[in-house]
Amino acid sequence: MFNDILTGKATNEPPKEVSPYREPGAVELACTICKQVYRAAPGSVAGACTACRAMIDAQLAAANSAAVYDAIADHAHLARRRKIVRAILVVVIGLGVGLFRCGARRQMREDLAVGAGYHSYAEYKAERDAVYPTDEVSYKVEELADTLCRCTDLACSRNVEAEFTRYRQHNSPSDERARASVDQDTERLYACAAKLEAAPR
Repeated sequence: MFNDILTGKATNEPPKEVSPYREPGAVELACTICKQVYRAAPGSVAGACTACRAMIDAQLAAANSAAVYDAIADHAHLARRRKIVRAILVVVIGLGVGLFRCGARRQMREDLAVGAGYHSYAEYKAERDAVYPTDEVSYKVEELADTLCRCTDLACSRNVEAEFTRYRQHNSPSDERARASVDQDTERLYACAAKLEAAPR
């Protein structure tokens, strides 16, 4: 025992009490983020403490969530853009097809009109839609309208108008084209009569 004391292997001092909470062989390091001291295993390199590591993990999780949300939002935005582009393409194609069909129909009408002996479809349409007498009643009403419009005094105008009224009470046009001609000449007859009635005496 004395030899151990002399050689330093033993001592007379009472043994030091070791705290049960002290980690055997632990070293104290300063946190690289918050600079607080924390305990680590021997040979450890200074890094982040437990609280800072938890904060970093929370920030990484939040960043991952934000990245996922941004990716979903970008995907939805691209999907909306694709729908808009498709709708525009459908509208453009529809307009193109409609214009093509309209042009083809117009050209076909022109060709048919020229084939029927007309110079153009407009000439054919003008002749087709022209209103003229087609039966005895429409010819008579046209004649009365021409006569009244040639009158120069009220007596002549009123006589022709009375004859027209009597004739129309007992005679009607035979078809639609004749009726259109009668309506047209009736309007012309009354317009000429009104002009003579309004003329200064």
